[in-house]
Amino acid sequence: MNFKVLSNRRMGLLRRIPNRLKKQVAPLLPDRQDEALELMAHARSLLERIADPSGFAPIVETASKMVEEVDKMMKAAAALGAPPAMPPGGGMALGRIG
Repeated sequence: MNFKVLSNRRMGLLRRIPNRLKKQVAPLLPDRQDEALELMAHARSLLERIADPSGFAPIVETASKMVEEVDKMMKAAAALGAPPAMPPGGGMALGRIG
């Protein structure tokens, strides 16, 4: 019985990681994008260690889902710093002629 209660608490803690990470990283973006990505990478590595396949199955599943959430956040943060895609011709109407 105690094991189930502890596992539920652990799963709850794991589920909170992405939201707390968003709150921590939001002030850093887009100016200090490198720091934000580093924080997200640290959280991801922690979740990957917890998602060890030899662990308790519900904990491993929850940690794996949270790794996916952090991956999505990392992709979104990386896209903030990327320059917008230019259409062919450099975005100028006359550039497309010829």
